[in-house]
Amino acid sequence: MKLLYYFCFGLFVYILLSVSIQCASISLPLGGPKDSLPPILIRSNPPDSQIYFKNKKITFYFNEFLQENNLINNLFISPNPTLQPEIKIKLNTVTIFIKDTLKPNTTYSYLFNNAIADLREKNLYKKLSYCFSTGDMIDHNTFQGSVVNAETGEFDSTVIVILYRYTKDDSIVFHERPDYFSPVNSQGRFSFSFLPADSFLAFVVQNSNKKNYFDSTTPFAFLNHPIITSTDTNKKDTFYFYKSIKNNNKKANSKIKNIKEKDIPKISFKTPIENNEYDFLKPFTISFVNKVFWNDSFNIQLTDTFYKPYSNFMMNFDTTNFTFKVNNFNWLIDKPYYLIMPSRLVKDEYDKYFANADTIKFKTFNDKNYGKLILRLKNIDLTQNYILQCLVNKEVILKMPITKNTLTIPYMYPGKLNLSIYKDENKNGIWDKGFYSKQLKYQPEKAIIYPKDLQIKKNWDNEFVIEF
Repeated sequence: MKLLYYFCFGLFVYILLSVSIQCASISLPLGGPKDSLPPILIRSNPPDSQIYFKNKKITFYFNEFLQENNLINNLFISPNPTLQPEIKIKLNTVTIFIKDTLKPNTTYSYLFNNAIADLREKNLYKKLSYCFSTGDMIDHNTFQGSVVNAETGEFDSTVIVILYRYTKDDSIVFHERPDYFSPVNSQGRFSFSFLPADSFLAFVVQNSNKKNYFDSTTPFAFLNHPIITSTDTNKKDTFYFYKSIKNNNKKANSKIKNIKEKDIPKISFKTPIENNEYDFLKPFTISFVNKVFWNDSFNIQLTDTFYKPYSNFMMNFDTTNFTFKVNNFNWLIDKPYYLIMPSRLVKDEYDKYFANADTIKFKTFNDKNYGKLILRLKNIDLTQNYILQCLVNKEVILKMPITKNTLTIPYMYPGKLNLSIYKDENKNGIWDKGFYSKQLKYQPEKAIIYPKDLQIKKNWDNEFVIEF
């Protein structure tokens, strides 16, 4: 009887385990919805807006584990400390260890602008702001406004606005770090909070570790007047930034002595010709990878298919020793050309020439690659020397003076197009950037962007009525 009992009990356990295993094998755990929420700040120690502050450590506690996001450029501490703090992110906490000596009766603010994200999904905490005062009150003066690219009218969130306490040394931006600085958002807007009642010199510079103006190829802007925070509470200023053209060519390699012949690299270059076709709306340049030296006894020739040269085709070699550029050649549409480059056109730093002369055969795009653009301009003063600019992906691809109310551009890229205009103040036909030095200061010519996108259709007459 006992034997039968144990047999039945064992059989029951076996069946139960089999059913359990089968159920487990077909019931896969389902993941929940993807976390799209940023971390939530639970508390800080000391609490926000503390007065008579004497601590050397500030800790923020969040609801989930964290990681940093380009903390060095996304943390804004004002006034700018002489000694940067140490910041540690561990699990769900952010701790600031203050290394600097705090000034008496001063309001300090910390802005983590997209500097913190959750660990798993990298959701950004957009704007964590914290302030304290070493005195008996928190300063609440503000300064806000916008920043615009003077040439194109576009915005740039890689720049910052910086403030210096007013001084007669207005070249301070070249050799000192600012007292206060603020990020610029994707709509070109900035905002300072917790400023003291004082006067400031205001500038725009590239967001970098230096946070002053150190490179003329980076964005820069200035105001012609100081900011007085105690009286300008409702005033909004607009900065128009400019920059010099940056040379993107690679630096030449230093000459190597006793290099073996087989190790000397061949002279290589790039042209805008792709698949034997040339988009004639693009500048025609020949760019060499390494530095070369032009032999002006041998010129580049552009010919027809019978090798007859075009006499009005001219290419200039720039002073960087990297690039040939075409000067104002009237390219014909859907036309075959030969570009002939003699073997002794250039030599490299090893006194080597091309192995052979090179003939590049290509033809220009046909009109089906473009759309025709007709602009009917309303309420524009033709006596004010306006220049029209066409922009693709925020880059100016065409400029032309506005001399009549209807402008026809026979060839334009299909897709999204933006327009802007600027007043040619000195009537020189080009956009003039600003200038800032101790002796001389002038603002750049300012572009006005047309707020709507134009959609250009290929092989189509695209007509628009435009009012700036």
